[in-house]
Parts: sequence; structure tokens; C-alpha cells
Amino acid sequence: MMHAYAQANMENQEEHSEAEALLAEIHDASEKVRAQALPAITDFQKQMAIAQAGIEKALIELMSQGCAIKIILMSLFYFWFTLEAPLHAKNPEHIDKEDPFLHLGTIIELVKKTVSTLPDPELNPEIQILNQKMQQLKKYMPDPESLDRVPQEKVEQETALVNTTIHTITSEYLKQDFHPETVANALFSHWQKMDYYFKEIMGETRQYLSRSFSEH
Repeated sequence: MMHAYAQANMENQEEHSEAEALLAEIHDASEKVRAQALPAITDFQKQMAIAQAGIEKALIELMSQGCAIKIILMSLFYFWFTLEAPLHAKNPEHIDKEDPFLHLGTIIELVKKTVSTLPDPELNPEIQILNQKMQQLKKYMPDPESLDRVPQEKVEQETALVNTTIHTITSEYLKQDFHPETVANALFSHWQKMDYYFKEIMGETRQYLSRSFSEH
């Protein structure tokens, strides 16, 4: 039994090391893709680029600590919504009473529908490599349903860590007078990982928010 336990623990450590190495490769690949992007010219573009890089670094650190991807994605959506929705509401203060997750399913379906109407993007080799590594990373990610089998205390601890991390970094950018939309864009891009058609997706999403809160 002790031998089996030691063997399982060793395998877990090896898997964790492999995942960390893959995360480092993803970061390097992401940097190469970002380097090929058009240079940020306006202050808005510069702020968004800084926010994207900073949030990505924080997310990689959370994943390297073993935080469940479902918790990270839910947190990204929550903080994106709380920044984005007030920008489209008649009375922004009313958004504080809104449950962001009531809109989660609708927005996911809206993103899928928008992407389905657009042609497949022509990706350069660097982006293809990044996408492949992101797919490889999935095998190290906990299955969403697996959270139901995790002790509630552990889920609460991870949620607190993830929320605190994302809240801290986004608040810091806002304190530096970053436009809320630049930080919201960075959060959304990491939540959906669809940079290629970001403009089209955000356009449809903002129309939905405007329709939903035009009377609020």
C-alpha cells in the first residue's frame, strides 16, 4: 500500500512538473504571437496590451498552483461583467444588484452563434503552435464536474484565492486610471480565448448588454 501511495504521489509530481513546463511554453508562444501583433499606438491600445499581459501572468501562476480552470473561468466572467455591464446601463448603480451568472449561458451561446457565422480564420504558424499547446494543457485541467467531488472547503479556498488575485490586479489597473473598458476587454479575451474575432464578438455581446440594461 505504501509503495502504491508513493508511486501515485510520484506520478502526480511528474504530472505537475509537466504541466508547469507546458505553461512556460504557452507563455513563450503567447509572447511570440503578441510580438507579431500590430503595435499598440493609442493610449487605449497600450492599456489593453498591458492589462492582457498582466492578467495572463496572474492566470498562469494560478494554474501552476493547481487552481481549477472552471473556477478561474467563472471568476474571469464575473469580474468582466461587473466592469462591462455598467458601461451599457441606464443606471449603472443598479448593476450591483444583478447576478452576473444569470447571463452566463446566454452570452456563451451568443459567442458560439457569432463565431459560427464567421469564416474559419487563417492562422499563422505561431498562433497554430499556441493553439496546439493550449489543447495539450486541457489534459491537466480538472473536469468541470470534478468540482462536485472536491471538498467544499477546498473549492471555497481556491475560489477565494482566484477572486482575490483577479480583483487585486484589475483594481490596480483601475487605480492607475486605465479605462474600465480596456481592463474589461482583457478579462473577456482571457475568458473566451477568441482574439481573432474579438471585435465582432464584443460587438454582439455589448448589444446584448445594452438591450438587457437599457431600462435599468
